[in-house]
Formats: sequence, C-alpha cells, structure tokens
Amino acid sequence: MSCSGTDPSGGPEDIGEDGASHDEQEDIGRENDLDVDVDSSEIEDSDVEEVSPGLQNVSVHPLEGLVLISWDLPQNDTLTHIRITGSPAELMWGEAERIIEPTATRYLFGGLVNDIRYSFEIQAFAGDMEVGDPFIFRTLPFSRPLLSLASDSSHYIFDSIRKRPALGWDSLVDYVVNAYNWSPDGTKVVVSIFDSAGKGRRCALLDRVTREEIYLEYSDEFGEFCFYGFSWSPDSHRLAFRSLSLDGRAVHTVLNVQTGEIERDWPVFAGLYTAALDWSPDGDRFALGIDSGDIPERLTILDSRTKEIESDWPDLFEHGVRSAISNMQWSPDSKRLAMHYTISEHPGMSNDYIIIDADSKTIDTGWPELIFDEITNLYWSPDGELLILLSSGSPGGGMQVINTSTKENIAGWPMDWPSTSIQDIAWSHDSQRIAIAGSTNPYLVIVDRSTMEIDEEWTLLGSRARGVEWSPQHDPPGAPTQVELHRTDSGATLSWEAPVGATILDYRITIAPADQVDGPADYLINEATVSEHLIEGLNPDVDYTVSIHAISVFGVGEPAIISSTP
Repeated sequence: MSCSGTDPSGGPEDIGEDGASHDEQEDIGRENDLDVDVDSSEIEDSDVEEVSPGLQNVSVHPLEGLVLISWDLPQNDTLTHIRITGSPAELMWGEAERIIEPTATRYLFGGLVNDIRYSFEIQAFAGDMEVGDPFIFRTLPFSRPLLSLASDSSHYIFDSIRKRPALGWDSLVDYVVNAYNWSPDGTKVVVSIFDSAGKGRRCALLDRVTREEIYLEYSDEFGEFCFYGFSWSPDSHRLAFRSLSLDGRAVHTVLNVQTGEIERDWPVFAGLYTAALDWSPDGDRFALGIDSGDIPERLTILDSRTKEIESDWPDLFEHGVRSAISNMQWSPDSKRLAMHYTISEHPGMSNDYIIIDADSKTIDTGWPELIFDEITNLYWSPDGELLILLSSGSPGGGMQVINTSTKENIAGWPMDWPSTSIQDIAWSHDSQRIAIAGSTNPYLVIVDRSTMEIDEEWTLLGSRARGVEWSPQHDPPGAPTQVELHRTDSGATLSWEAPVGATILDYRITIAPADQVDGPADYLINEATVSEHLIEGLNPDVDYTVSIHAISVFGVGEPAIISSTP
C-alpha cells in the first residue's frame, strides 16, 4: 500500500488562539475556516443563493491529538450517515475512516499525532448516494498546556489555547475530590475521585494521550486507601502519596507507576502520622513531616537512592515548630525546602512558615514576616524567582508574593476578589501565568505575571473551585542516536538508540525517494521500546535516505537522517 507524504512544516506557531491554522484557506461562499478544494472559476455570479443539499457551515479546530469537526445539517434532511476519512492513514493511531450517525453535528477525530499535518474529507450520504460536495481540509493538531481544576459540580481540564474546557476527556465521569496532580514528564495525571460505580473514594491514574484511566493491578494502598498529598519523583516513575493504614493513620506510601506495585522497602515509622511529603526536583531527597500528636513535629529527609534517613537536619522544635507541618515544597533547584506549620500555642491556631537551606542544612533566615494572620499553602514559581504564600482562611488574607533573590515582598498583584475565596493557586510551566481557584465568583482567575492583570478571555465557571494545577509542557524529543542502516537485497535493517529525557510513544519512519518504495514510505512504528526495524520493499539498485523521528505527547522530534547505497 502506498502512502503520500505529509508536509512536516508548520507547528504551534501556525495556530491562532481560535485553534485554526493561519495557513488554512477560507472556503469561498461558506463561513468556515477550512482549506477546501474549490475551483473559483466554476463559481457563477447569482443574486439567488443556492442552498447546498449537503452539510452546511463545516468547520475544523485542531486540538491536542484530536481534531474537532463540526457542521450544520441540511434542510430536508434525508441523510443516512456521514463519512469522515483522514489521511495519511499510516500516520494515525486509529482508523482512518469513521462512519458518523446522520443526526450528529460534530465529531472528535482522535488517534492523531501532534505536529503531523493531516487531510480530512467529510461527505454526507443518503444510502449509497453522496449528498452534496465533499469537504476536504488540512490541519495540524498540536500539544498545549492543560489546566486541570476540580469544582463542586464537575471537573475540568482546560485547553489553554481555546481557554475553555478541553474536549476528549469523556472518560472522567466520576466526581473529582481534589485537584489533579500531573507527572513531571507531563504524560500522566493522578486524581482522587469518588467512583460513581460504587467503589467509593479511590485514586486513579490517567493517560494524557488516550485520556483514559491506566488500569494496573494496584495494591489496596492506592486503589482504596489513597488520598491527598501526592508527590512525583522527577523521572515520573514513582508516585508518593498519603494513604490510610488499617488503624486509620495517614502514612506515606510509594507506588511504582510502571508496575502498579507498592515499594515496601522505604522506612516506616510505627505509630506515627505522615503530615506532609515532597520529592526534591533533582530526585536526590524525599522529605517527610512526621507527627504523632504528642511529640514535636519531626522533619525527616530520606536519601532517594539508599532510602536511608539523612542526619544533621535541623530540629524544628528548636525553631518554634510545635505542631503539624501542613505542607512542604522544595524549590525548583532543590536548594531550599519551604514549609508552613501550625503554631499551636497561639490563640486561633495561627500559622507561620520556615525555609531550610538544603546545602548547609540550616534555617534560611531573612525572609519577610507574614503580612496575614495565617498561611494555608505556599508555592514556588517554576523558575524559582518567586514564592507565593497563600492565606485564605480568614478575613484580610490573600497572596503574599516574595522575590526569592531579595527576600522582599512584591506589591501590585490584583486582589479584586474576596481574599477568603482563594482555595488554591498554580503556576504555569513557564512561570508566566498563575491560575487561581476560588470559592466565590469568579471561581477561576488567570493572572499574567508580566502585567499582573487578569486574563478576561477564559471561560467562566459556574460553581466553587477547590484545586487547580497546570500540566508540565516540554519540547518534542531530540533525535534518536547511534542510527545505523544495513541494506539487504530488497530491504534494510534500521537500528537506533532512543533519545534521553523524554517519554517516547513511538517513531516515525520516512523513506526517500517514496516512489521507489513498494509499500508505505512514511509511517509509524507503534512500539516505544523497540530499537530496530526492518524496512521492506526497497529496490536494490536505488540509493535511499531514511529519517527517523521520536514521538512524544508533545509532538514529533527532530529527525536522525541516514543514507545508504545498494
């Protein structure tokens, strides 16, 4: 089977905020943003608009791994089905031809690879007869940051380009208890949900590509007793969380995400509670706040490689920490550990925060005092330049934004909503936007860091929001390395090593000249772990150039190119 090559040019920079490609041509005489094959010389001037018997107002919007196609049905509708055909089929993960119900007015065409340009034909039918002309258009799906948010009435994953709820996440029919927590590689997200099928509260892992739950033979700690307090290892291979022990205590647990098994060789503390936990971004340390309720709070730092307790960390009791650590978070460079805690002897159970220098294992001094009565959470910006202290539990609270270099407060952030409404905030991956979840209207606010102004274009929520988090966003993978090509009489063996630092989904193989290949010349290898591939259908008398691209959820990477002679 032969396959026409796709145009690899273009990318996210070709896409407008409405989700349409800038290079797509407008269909003459129709209101849509499609690149439609229409011969303008065949269009006659007429004072009477002729109504087409086919589909009306067809439009397309490229999404992440999807294309949204929508249309209006014709008058005197006698349709029996609608056919959508995508190409090239060899560069899709799903079926190239889809048959749609005649009453449908939109379709999400999934199974697409980000950063590959596709062509689609949509045609209406009455029985075996075509109704109206076919629409043919080209578009390019691409990855974009996603904003996940849990509210009282529903759950949302927002598309940051369209600034509205993302499509394709229909599998999330369960009630989301708390905010999503994305893996550092951006490919998975963990949620704590209430299962409507009667399984009660549980945790679930979702795959970003398929937008479906990842089903492993999870241990009970994750499947039934998991609750808040997630922290991923930097390589996304492990997920730490707090789970309920048989005696009702909150304890720390580490799940191997690749196998679904609990790693049981981490230290445990009999009779004690795990109040907070966080993995350092460099992967070297795992921090725990251990509490028994009747002894001073104990900061415990584990070496992630040896799983042994590190010594010489400060005794928090000597620095005023008398009760539970409510939250802890490492700075992006892993050089500081920030915590906030309850000052139990103060009236009203006031809170404070403390920061430890990880290199010297001493208290990092000079940070500004709280400008609010209490602190409910803290957040480092991904670039490490800002630290936000959030106060939402009492009147007069809000966000205290600190410059981490000067250790001074920064004024000017918008605070036009009731301060007690802020439930959670989240930094975008590039540190340029802050998402704020609130309990009073507006329930979702997006603030631009450079202007300190609110972005008014985001879709408004209709109910109280509790938790919010941005997905990590990375570049497509680098080129495969150690590429070799060994010719045979009518084929060749291609071998390579995967690029480091990326979660690979599969590979794209392109062979030139394509017209000298007896078979597909541009196709996917649907196995992420392979490092060798047999190319068939080659002419023994022709010189060929073979390109191999690694593919991740973030798109198609740069090619490794190799040539061969007979």
